[in-house]
Amino acid sequence: MPPVITPSAIRVQPYSHNFKRDVPASPIQPAQLERNYDYFLAKLRDLGPVFADRAALHNAGAKFVTENITELQQIGFLAAAVPSELGGSELDHSDLCNLVRILAQYCPST
Repeated sequence: MPPVITPSAIRVQPYSHNFKRDVPASPIQPAQLERNYDYFLAKLRDLGPVFADRAALHNAGAKFVTENITELQQIGFLAAAVPSELGGSELDHSDLCNLVRILAQYCPST
């Protein structure tokens, strides 16, 4: 018979990390003010055709979309939903989902 594990028998180690975070000095930096839904929408419409051209190559070669992710990082899209005090653009969930839907029309893998 397997041993019975009770909640009191489980020891949870506190999570610790040594990550150094670059937290902005003020909650909203000037560059972040322009990174709203319309900013990302315009950027995705510019990058979308490039992503679409690469999609066939990525699918044929079974490659990861590294170039696309790098370009999304450069425009700040990977931090779009991150709170502003941590350096993000603080988009709400519905706006982010809409942008991802638009992005997926160009390259579903991205």
